Amino acid sequence: MNEEVANEKEVAGGQLEKWPKRLHAIPPRISRGTVDGVTEDVFQKDSELWKRRVSYYKSVNNQLGQPARYRNILDMNAFLGGFATNLVNDPVWVMNIVPVEAKVNTLGAIYERELIGTYQSWCEAMSTYPRTYDLIHADSVFTLYENSQVIESQGQPQTCLASLGNLNVCSPFVLPETSNMTPSTECCAALQSLDHECICNTVRVATRLPSNCNLSPVSCARHH
Repeated sequence: MNEEVANEKEVAGGQLEKWPKRLHAIPPRISRGTVDGVTEDVFQKDSELWKRRVSYYKSVNNQLGQPARYRNILDMNAFLGGFATNLVNDPVWVMNIVPVEAKVNTLGAIYERELIGTYQSWCEAMSTYPRTYDLIHADSVFTLYENSQVIESQGQPQTCLASLGNLNVCSPFVLPETSNMTPSTECCAALQSLDHECICNTVRVATRLPSNCNLSPVSCARHH
């Protein structure tokens, strides 16, 4: 049964080269211009870049290509799969991740190189097998998320997240069954260092979470 598609971006870009030539050949999606902002020149430069980088990685970590040292490797921001391509002759298995927050969707080009990959948002738990990896490669991941809610919570910098972590010392005084309503000196100091806007934005995010999970909204009635 043939299925209709809306546009050329939903189908493979063209004829693939035979393996292993397709690993280094320009993916059809790129040669046809269906990957936004990625030209043949960009692909070639990226390939040369990762050839040099992986060579350098092996010079500082001579176990990278050794059998049984690293088996499962995770590339958290694979782009065109250049990292995995330069490990293809080594006894490793690389999962290429295209973050859902990435500006360009390159997963199709990764598949056309006959590499394995998937989408993933790094503000969520990873559900793809395997769940554990021997080595994690994280090129430009923080740059990708530096202006997002993973690092910033409703416009608040990362210090908001760190300050919230300091509130753990206040947990004995906020539990419903607690009888001690007088916070400790450490708890008071943690509260004093916390920006009020950080608290307010955190509460707003927390009350919005249930509806995002298709659950009943939070309603906190007062009891007299």
